[in-house]
Amino acid sequence: MKKSAALVLTLTAISTVSFGLTLHSMDKAQVDKAFVNNTATSIPTANLNGRRIQNSVTVFLNKKGQIFGKMEPKPMNAPQTDHGTYVIKHDGTMMVTWKHWDHAKPIHAHFFDTKNAYVAIDNAMVFHTAFMKAEIHSGNHLK
Repeated sequence: MKKSAALVLTLTAISTVSFGLTLHSMDKAQVDKAFVNNTATSIPTANLNGRRIQNSVTVFLNKKGQIFGKMEPKPMNAPQTDHGTYVIKHDGTMMVTWKHWDHAKPIHAHFFDTKNAYVAIDNAMVFHTAFMKAEIHSGNHLK
């Protein structure tokens, strides 16, 4: 575990210095195109308000501001499926409020477009999760 962490930190430092990579937050139109009326599945790790969770979440956002989700595996002390509302602001910030998950507190995220994924960073600039582009499909595919 220590070797993996050291390797990741070293590669991150080298890539930042070597390539000078700058990511830019997606705007409302870009977030709409990527997620609205699509089903997206996150990678199976996330940071949710300072808690690390190892669930994958599949979400569907409809055009009416409603979000539907399913976690795999079922989280402890929470339902496997939930629904709620979302708002995408002009600057691309998305606010999601689930009915049950995360104690119905709003979650804010900014999205960044990489070659193969959309990375979600919260308002405190902490990694939230990532959605692989290959795991985003048009329409509602929740079961």
